[in-house]
Amino acid sequence: MANPYYEIFQVPGTLAFSITGLIARYPLAMITLGIVTMISQTRGHYGLASLVATTYAISGAFIAPQISRLADCYGQAKVALPASIISACAMAGLILASYYQIPTWSLFTIAALIGVMPSFGAFVRARWSRLFSGSLKLHSAFAYESIIDEAIFMTGPVIAIYLSTVFFPEAGLGATIILLMIGCILFCLQKKTEPTLLSRRHSDGRSVIFSPCVQILALTLLAIGGIFGTAEVTAIAFAQAQGNVTNSMYPLVAYALGSFIAGIIYGGRSIKMELSRQFGVAITLAALTTLPLLLVSNVWHLTLAFFIAGAAVSPTIIIAMKLVESLVPKEKLTEGITWNSTGLSMGLAIGISLSGLVIDRFGIEKGFYIPIAAGFLALLIILAFRKKLEQEPTTI
Repeated sequence: MANPYYEIFQVPGTLAFSITGLIARYPLAMITLGIVTMISQTRGHYGLASLVATTYAISGAFIAPQISRLADCYGQAKVALPASIISACAMAGLILASYYQIPTWSLFTIAALIGVMPSFGAFVRARWSRLFSGSLKLHSAFAYESIIDEAIFMTGPVIAIYLSTVFFPEAGLGATIILLMIGCILFCLQKKTEPTLLSRRHSDGRSVIFSPCVQILALTLLAIGGIFGTAEVTAIAFAQAQGNVTNSMYPLVAYALGSFIAGIIYGGRSIKMELSRQFGVAITLAALTTLPLLLVSNVWHLTLAFFIAGAAVSPTIIIAMKLVESLVPKEKLTEGITWNSTGLSMGLAIGISLSGLVIDRFGIEKGFYIPIAAGFLALLIILAFRKKLEQEPTTI
């Protein structure tokens, strides 16, 4: 039996843009904890560090789709390089502002500018779509990229914390700058696989977010983001309550591992069911797999529950990316994919904030209700609006 992941890399240039895209988007997994560890050490306040990191996250969630929209209009290379330079300069500015203790308000302004960073994950998926649109190979390509995302987000935060705590506070964010610029330059050099600019004369020029299909996907993924956005907070709080905070690594690794394995298995199979139905099934599983959290009584139970919940993540994201690829006009594809990522990012941020507040006020057990509520909110959204995802591609 042929290996579907081997087959997608038989096209010249695919390995080059995938690897360089991996390097370019690695900073996305490092930057938040890079900011938190740096500012918490130089300023001595975790609250301030978290607020600055949140400012960056919110900024990126709204700016990244606009950067992707420009890339659809003018080309990836022409947009990615200047945007990355602005983001890298802002990170360098934040390092200097933190080191030299300049006024606190400036940290928020600079952090907002970091959000100009391009969504290289969307750029890479747009290239895969250009090569394999309408082919079964696109399923494997999108699955592969989701697996890569899992690997990045398993290792990136660990590297950022390690660099900032072992060497010096600014090391994590400094490494992020280097990776971003090296990855961006190498990625932009892959001209042969860059998507061709398509005519937009039949488009009214509006953002693709005005498409009902994109809105449904983004809102559903926002709720899904809320599920795994609570994972880190609840794992740390639960392990701390059990007397050993370092044990929090086990459920977190199990969560990522469950998603990683599920992504490999799902991406290697061809499923006949239509995408909207697959999405409904995936969301149902994502909601149901949160229920074992109610039975958790120790870290090992939590590890198992997180592994089960994590198994629903990758397939959900893969299907969502395939749906947006099939429903959004090709000339707006990068922006459409980025809105999916924005939904996930915003859900993650909201999940972290809500779970922290609930745990502080009502205790760790009540914190588990946040992912359960998020999962069933996603299920309600897809039950109410799934039919709209079966429509023909929009022409906005």
